[in-house]
Amino acid sequence: MAKDDRVYITKLRTAVDKIFESTKEERTKMDRFLKEYKGQWWDEKELKSKHDSKVFVNYLFATVMSVAPLLTDNRPTWTIRAQKPFMQKYVEVFSLCLKYLWEKLDMDAKVFKAVVDALVMKNGIFKVTFDPDVGTFGECRIDVVDPRCYFESPGYDDNWECDFQGTRERKPISWIRRNFPDKGKDVKSDEDDEKAVKAGWEDRAGFELQSTFATLYEVWMRDDETESYVVKGENGEPEKDEKGKDKKEEREKYPYGKIVVFTKDVLLDERPSPYRHNRPPYVKLYDYFNPHDTIGMGEGDQIENLNRSINRAMQLMDKFMTLYNDPNWLVDETAGIDAESVKRDLPGGGNVWSYNSGVNEMPIRRVEMGSLTPDLYNYVALLPRILEEVTGVTDITKGMASKTERQTAAEVSTLIESSYTRTRQRVRNLEHFIKRTGYLLVDIMQQYYDNIRDVNIKGDQNIDYYKASSSKPFVDQMMQPKPPQPGQNPQIAMQEQKDWEDYQKFIETFGDKDTVYADFDIEIETNSTLPMDRQSLANLFLRLAAMKVVDPQAVIEQLNIPKGEEIIARMEQRAQAAMAAKGGGRPMPPPKPQGGPPMGLQQKPEGI
Repeated sequence: MAKDDRVYITKLRTAVDKIFESTKEERTKMDRFLKEYKGQWWDEKELKSKHDSKVFVNYLFATVMSVAPLLTDNRPTWTIRAQKPFMQKYVEVFSLCLKYLWEKLDMDAKVFKAVVDALVMKNGIFKVTFDPDVGTFGECRIDVVDPRCYFESPGYDDNWECDFQGTRERKPISWIRRNFPDKGKDVKSDEDDEKAVKAGWEDRAGFELQSTFATLYEVWMRDDETESYVVKGENGEPEKDEKGKDKKEEREKYPYGKIVVFTKDVLLDERPSPYRHNRPPYVKLYDYFNPHDTIGMGEGDQIENLNRSINRAMQLMDKFMTLYNDPNWLVDETAGIDAESVKRDLPGGGNVWSYNSGVNEMPIRRVEMGSLTPDLYNYVALLPRILEEVTGVTDITKGMASKTERQTAAEVSTLIESSYTRTRQRVRNLEHFIKRTGYLLVDIMQQYYDNIRDVNIKGDQNIDYYKASSSKPFVDQMMQPKPPQPGQNPQIAMQEQKDWEDYQKFIETFGDKDTVYADFDIEIETNSTLPMDRQSLANLFLRLAAMKVVDPQAVIEQLNIPKGEEIIARMEQRAQAAMAAKGGGRPMPPPKPQGGPPMGLQQKPEGI
């Protein structure tokens, strides 16, 4: 490796390691919280003896497993709005593509993992990229990043404003060689750098490298470096300067930032960030915000010591119960009793020993235990109520009634509303996280979906297939006004014609030759991931249906009842049969097919 490269990565590595050193205390907490989440509350070094009880109650696990499923109970509902109204038809294509990607990328599982990371280790982190090797044309990719391996330079409240961030993690040598075939062979294990050559490092088989690791750094950063380029005219030919030479100008070499990947002493990759959105690829989820600090707070920050206090109290109670039910005994061997015989045979019961009563009338005596103070029991009963105040996880949140007598629906609804006050801020954080993730995905799709792709959405009974693309010929065809239909409102045709004209002007002024890009905003429907929101909406629609404000079809569609299309069809058939039996009125027209393609999206013909 060139000397300049070695100096370069040494400076980068030093900068990253310095950030990790400054946040070492927080990362140590993350490690500890993760162990406690898994139930590793007792450190062998902290126990006074090997006989100390290791009993524990894991409130950290209980809290995380109560909150995480609650936050992710439903899939989020989003709306994508074009900043220019005439492009709305175009961005609706990517709203459906986003729904398709939610299934394809297993977003339900990944969001749940990120939420658990945030609850346990302060932050959940997504890395949003495009993988050109997936499928025929490549596809968007989302990875869940370990918060302990992620870093960002200090001084920023928002990681999207940070100019220096990335990951430092241990990777198998086999993974490094597979992903960086050109320079990966030069990477040596962190454990045996000096012995690598003697051990025949480069000749090792792939399976031998699975258990050997190296520290891999990946940095996304801003860089002010510039480069010269030849200015070309509209005809593609270089323009000339006053001296008749090719005209050159300066421009940013890394307009969207750059990505540098390296190990301890090998520069594996340095390339411009390819993404037009000009954002870092990382999205952060917080459990609780820590004011003016990039590392948030998790559940362990608030309840760890409370949980430890409960476990210490339970340890005392468990030890007392053990000694009370399996007590120690005193044996007077001068009375003729063998202590080893008593130790061996006493637990079995039914034993008979002879002894000299003249020496001791009670040669075997139980060691009496004192009693635990009642304050200990009161303390153990009090701590769970304190934990409820701290975490916001109450009985009603966990689905348990808070009293034995029956409760009215209104009373239960009020309790649920009040029990979710702490949860609502977690929901806001999750919605912000999903919003940013969706923004990166939609922007990447506009950039890379330059080929016509098939998108499928599963309905009640079948799978609907559509075509989507950001290529200019496809979008031109999609944006063209449709021929007026009989009975159609003329204003609709006029609006489509106006949108088409505005679109043409926009493309002539700002559009690319190959792909179409539209600025957009994403809105996540508030509380759409909570189960409470669905139940409240269900109650509302049922009441409106009873008042005949909405029809049964609206209720079925809103509640997303399985096989709703069949139910609606049967209802209309029964209505037609009832009208025919009475002999009055014309038969109702056949029901319209449900789930047709959204405006501007071409449905793939059957058989293709």
